[in-house]
Amino acid sequence: MKKTVILLILLFSSLHIYAQQQENQLYELINVSLEKYLEIKQFPKDKQRKPIDLSKVYLNTINYPPEFEFSQKIKDTGIHFININNRKDRKGFSKSKYVIQFYTPVLHGNTITIRFVDFGVRARGKRVHMQPGTDSTYLWTYSCEMGEWELVSMDYK
Repeated sequence: MKKTVILLILLFSSLHIYAQQQENQLYELINVSLEKYLEIKQFPKDKQRKPIDLSKVYLNTINYPPEFEFSQKIKDTGIHFININNRKDRKGFSKSKYVIQFYTPVLHGNTITIRFVDFGVRARGKRVHMQPGTDSTYLWTYSCEMGEWELVSMDYK
């Protein structure tokens, strides 16, 4: 009986550790994708696009995984973190503000798609008006040979 209990404890603890590793990989993919997205916004390669001052940009924290921690590189950009559904967070939004929205990652086979869309957001009372802007999609594939995720494409519209 004791052997069975010990075996079950070891099994559940190893499954828990494996799940945490997978979760950490997803967090890292999201952080790297967001870092690349912010870099494109701050230093656009297309001469028609104007660079954006990240200290005037808001990042909507909705749709991120539970207990998600933004990387220090993202925190150091001066970007503001808000929850657009929280009325207290959107008090200063009577004039349009630049907000980046993260969409839930999509896993299909060995590829994962991470997407960001920026919006012009204005709030009046309970109403929130969102005007969509540019869209950016990051496609990652898992390489079994290398045992890691590789960025396959970045689509910036």
